Amino acid sequence: MGKQTSEIKKYLADFNLSAGYGTTDADLLELLTEEEQVYEEITGSHRWWNDTFCVTKVGDRFVGYSWAMTTGDNNPRDVGWEFDWDSLCWAEKKVIQKVIYVPKGLEDGE
Repeated sequence: MGKQTSEIKKYLADFNLSAGYGTTDADLLELLTEEEQVYEEITGSHRWWNDTFCVTKVGDRFVGYSWAMTTGDNNPRDVGWEFDWDSLCWAEKKVIQKVIYVPKGLEDGE
């Protein structure tokens, strides 16, 4: 486990302790998935799941991590996906300009 992973896990554990919750790995994963998710992007795909990069706001910090969304009714662990603690990272908000294309005429409600 890398230095940043240990630092983030300690932050998550301290946050949970201050709220009266546990600090097991399962508790920390629950924290990441129950707090406000502010960003999600599909980064890859497999037969049974899509890899995603998620950012959750925990307290006053933003924690990024890899997650999975299944393409069917199973949960990610049922199809062989496992959480990678080394995917934890601090994240920061960055504003970018994005150009998209839409069918001509539809932007005016036609």
